Amino acid sequence: MLDDADATRQSDLRGGMSPWAAGVKRLIRKPLTHNIAVDVLIVGAGITGSMMAERLTRLGHQVCIIDRERPGFGSTVASTAMLEWEIDRSLVELAAIYGFERAAEVYRLSLGAVGGLYELVNAMPEVGSLRQRSTVYLAGGDNGARELLAEHELRKRAGLPGEFLDHRTLRAEFDFDRDAAIVSPGSAEVDPLRLSHALLGAAVARGAMLFDAEAVSFDSGGGAVTVATDTGGTIEAANVVLATGYVMPDIVTSDLHKTASSWVIATPPQAQGTLWRDGALIWEASSPYLYARTTIDNRIVIGGEDDDQIVEPDARDALMPAKAEILRR
Repeated sequence: MLDDADATRQSDLRGGMSPWAAGVKRLIRKPLTHNIAVDVLIVGAGITGSMMAERLTRLGHQVCIIDRERPGFGSTVASTAMLEWEIDRSLVELAAIYGFERAAEVYRLSLGAVGGLYELVNAMPEVGSLRQRSTVYLAGGDNGARELLAEHELRKRAGLPGEFLDHRTLRAEFDFDRDAAIVSPGSAEVDPLRLSHALLGAAVARGAMLFDAEAVSFDSGGGAVTVATDTGGTIEAANVVLATGYVMPDIVTSDLHKTASSWVIATPPQAQGTLWRDGALIWEASSPYLYARTTIDNRIVIGGEDDDQIVEPDARDALMPAKAEILRR
């Protein structure tokens, strides 16, 4: 059984206003009032569910997507959508845990995944806001110039792209006052809501069914999964994909994930020529770290200040003014 009447809703997942929601058309959804059978049921129509739907319909599968609220208006619309192939754990750290070859392969696969997503989305003109970007990985916290140089050398050994900038070069090229940085090509930025809707639209155009419905029970007896919905219809699926974001159904008992809060501010549009070079994606080699990007209408989006102890909506939102002030500095 999924969450009860007091379940987490989209309004609980985020506070404030998103810079992505303006001008987005509503996707047409109908309530599911009859019984259907499909190859794959996807529960959740945010960015993860949309990507799965696009991929699976492209492979020829019969797909149904259900969501109890507006597609993409949960955690997706709160995303900064910095499509970076560099992961939160450095290659040096990852190699210490898994060995160099396995760690390097993770990084190479991530680089390839971002490149593949860019090629896919670049063929969707309705997304509009997709732009290739380099990243600037700034020295920070306990990771100074020496640590970044070691990271850079290990990335070179793995065949990954990037350039090490010392303090003088970093100041000259980006006007950033940090000890050093690694500048790497191959990442991208996008409006996550438009991307999610474009992917979902592509899936629907191939025959995927999109319903306004909530899964209320799962029965996996037999060779398929039968999912009952709150609108009266049932769905029989050979496979079920749970793309419910931070709202986990009761049938998922894994403790591998943990919810944390993060705070992000977006500025009004800035004057042309006033932002940093190339609109690069910026993040820090510290934990927790700050990150920043620009948007197609010249806003600056800055986020960070992550906290896994403050996750209740009221407590999280009460900290917005203080967190916003920290991020403005």
